[in-house]
Amino acid sequence: MPHERKDAPSDEASSDVLMIARQGMFSSGGTVTEPVEGDYDPTTNWMDVTRAGNTAHVDHANVFYQIPANDNGNPIVYLHGYGQSRMGWMTTPDGREGWSDLFLKKGYAAFLVDQPRRGEAGATASMTADGFLDTWAEDSKDYKPGDQAP
Repeated sequence: MPHERKDAPSDEASSDVLMIARQGMFSSGGTVTEPVEGDYDPTTNWMDVTRAGNTAHVDHANVFYQIPANDNGNPIVYLHGYGQSRMGWMTTPDGREGWSDLFLKKGYAAFLVDQPRRGEAGATASMTADGFLDTWAEDSKDYKPGDQAP
């Protein structure tokens, strides 16, 4: 009689494993700001609070994608609602799997969008009237670019 390992996953458990073949992130749209006045110095820029010479990529969408190992060729693009981010599709407040994981396991590639000014696409050239988007500038109204800063 062959020896069976007790810790080996059962067929039922292995069908619930999420295997990702490829994943990545990209930005789409948006603009690049004009450089902040001054000369950019890559050797000291990380210490320069004036952000001299810096630019920023702003007002763009940011997309995180995952292609499952069992890709069925039918991707799903996930768009969040107002004031939310892609995280709403990736998990639940109580830690359960989100919709993206459930469909990835069924072979649907996921393209999870953070719309401009939300989540990882939060950079914007100027603040909205609500006053919550940026605190870089002295008056907290205009964005101080810092793409080159760590």
